[in-house]
Amino acid sequence: NRGANNLIEEIKSQRLLSAAESGELVLSCKMVETVPFLKELAEQYSQHEVMVNKYLHIDPKAENIVFATDKALLRRIVGNMIKNALEATMPGSPVTVSCSLLDDTEVEFSVHNKSFISKEVQLQLFNRSFSTKGVGRGIGTYSMKLFGEKFLKGKVSFESTRDKGTTFFLKVPKHLPGCKVHK
Repeated sequence: NRGANNLIEEIKSQRLLSAAESGELVLSCKMVETVPFLKELAEQYSQHEVMVNKYLHIDPKAENIVFATDKALLRRIVGNMIKNALEATMPGSPVTVSCSLLDDTEVEFSVHNKSFISKEVQLQLFNRSFSTKGVGRGIGTYSMKLFGEKFLKGKVSFESTRDKGTTFFLKVPKHLPGCKVHK
């Protein structure tokens, strides 16, 4: 059942990416409450095979912010950040997710793990077909950047050092231009 669910998710991701690249993607705005949103994602990944012997932790200092955005795209981006962090984490290591409000204008999500990304990989990370996981992979970080920047009008970035580990960031506007919430 888990394999079938993963395949369905993969097909949905491909369709979403295809629509985004062809300009056919239409935003569907919904209200998002950040802490419950992060809890939903944590619950979703608690059943995933990447979680074996790993810990997903929501930072107790994560701010609960209510804002309007395309929740499905936000789920794809932050979910991808979490999945990548879990895949890159050594067994027994935690992955920490958080959220904060910057200058009352931007909502910033962050996902941290203790692993380090080499400089060679860092330079190619957002390329469409680049993958450290083999053939047929590599659209995850590319799609994060595409969805986060082109559609959610935000910024996707990361920092990776040997002593601090790796943190991926997604900053999105608290008020997405043209985002009208549909009840």
